[in-house]
Amino acid sequence: AVGAVGRECAVSSSEQQQQQQAPPYSWRDLRHKLLAIADHVHYNLMSCEHLWQKQAAAQHVLQVLRAVGVHSHAAELQPVVHAYAGLLVDRITAAPGDLQLLQQLWEALGLTGRGLPGSGGVLRGRQSGHTSGRHDPSQGLPAEAVLGLTAAASVWQQVAGTSSRSKLWQLMYDNLLQLLEQCTEQLAYSSRSGTPQQQLNSSSPGCRLDHVQLVCHIIELLVLGRPAGVDAAGQLTQLGITRNLVQLFTEHGTDAAAELLR
Repeated sequence: AVGAVGRECAVSSSEQQQQQQAPPYSWRDLRHKLLAIADHVHYNLMSCEHLWQKQAAAQHVLQVLRAVGVHSHAAELQPVVHAYAGLLVDRITAAPGDLQLLQQLWEALGLTGRGLPGSGGVLRGRQSGHTSGRHDPSQGLPAEAVLGLTAAASVWQQVAGTSSRSKLWQLMYDNLLQLLEQCTEQLAYSSRSGTPQQQLNSSSPGCRLDHVQLVCHIIELLVLGRPAGVDAAGQLTQLGITRNLVQLFTEHGTDAAAELLR
């Protein structure tokens, strides 16, 4: 009798463990809820100042971005990433004192800091769940790289004042040079990857040129906005970015839409 009770307790315990291990949701339902919430992320949240005190809301947003980035279904949650990243850009431009949030955004997207270990990097197949690890280089840049660079360009366009611009330039110079080196290298030397049929079926040429233009825009901001005494052009040459741009020029230089590259 004691043995029977013991076996029953063991079975009951095993069933409880299985119930605890089973996720209490379906991926379809969770995805639907996340996308629905992202639809309500708008600029009018800027008016809720109590949400942004001590960067409370911003840190929660960054946690969401980090969690989505390593999720196995990250590619399906890009609208969520764009919504929350856009909210942070809105906050930075509304309150330039929170400019450091831009660096934290790049880190959350895996573009800087520990996201670029050693000779690896976000564009060279990081061992993480970020979508870049499954990215086809012939299609242009990974979504998170495009988003991070677009955020920088957007903040630059909207932030006014010499002091804020100077701080923003320093953030970009300190955090984006390695990313720009990887972006220009990938765009310059991966366009011919894949089989001839894959290249024929690909819609990437226009997309790639858009990415080239975006990268060139960021480089232009760094060169033209540099403080006196900073050899930004020399640093770009030292990192191989200038060489990569020359390679891109041989491919796209005659394209009417490649004005920034020229």
